[in-house]
Formats: sequence, C-alpha cells, structure tokens
Amino acid sequence: LDHIDIYLYLINAEGGVQARELSDWKRCRESGKPCLAIVNKIDVLRPRDKDRYLADARSKLGAPEEDFIPAAFDPLPQLAPGPIHLDQVQAWIRAKLLALGKDPEELPAATPDDATHSPVPPPPPPDAPPRRPPPMPPQSPR
Repeated sequence: LDHIDIYLYLINAEGGVQARELSDWKRCRESGKPCLAIVNKIDVLRPRDKDRYLADARSKLGAPEEDFIPAAFDPLPQLAPGPIHLDQVQAWIRAKLLALGKDPEELPAATPDDATHSPVPPPPPPDAPPRRPPPMPPQSPR
C-alpha cells in the first residue's frame, strides 16, 4: 500500500455507508494521500431521496465536497443512457496525479477524451431479460 498514489473508495448506493465503509475510508484518509469517495449506482436511488441520501453519506464519511462524487459507472439502461459523472471522476484523478507530479496520460481511462468518446452500449431489446450483475468473487476473511 505504500506505492499507492491516490485512493478511489467506491460505496454502493444500495448498501450505503456502514461501519465497514467508515473504517476503510478512515484508513484511506489516515494515509495522507488523496482520497475520493465515489457513491456508485446513484441511478437506482429514488429522485426524491437522492439529495438527502448523498448529504447523509458525505456527512457520515466526513468527506470534503471536492473529494466526494456521486456516480453510476454502469447505470441501468432504462434509467440513464450512459455513465453518470464519469467525467468528474476522471477529472479528479487527472488533477490529483498532476499535483503529485505524475503523468495522467499513462492511464488511458483518465484522459478527458475518453469520458466524452467512450462507447455506450446500446440498450437491450425490449424483450431481453433484466441485466444481472456478475457474481461477486468470494472474499477472504480480514
């Protein structure tokens, strides 16, 4: 972990900020390295609940506003045509790497062009079964 330049901490919007997330986030922050909290899957939050949920999540983490981005990297096609706020995540990564004297061009996904030109898969046909997430690999005990 000593060779990590920045931390990107993903939080599932469906699960929220729990004790484990708080503990892991705290460890990332204590490293003194740049940390970005990303609440993924915001596309599944009810619009009337989204702002309250995000404010609560940011408050629980104690994350500065500039280090907290709600996103949906692979949103449900019926809820969003493509990734949500991926450009903001990439801009954050780029800025932090530049501030550290790193070359963000070494990471193709962190270039601004990728955010605007990344192919978005077409929506499934209306008669297609609902998408299911891939199975999670087994986790080793901590």
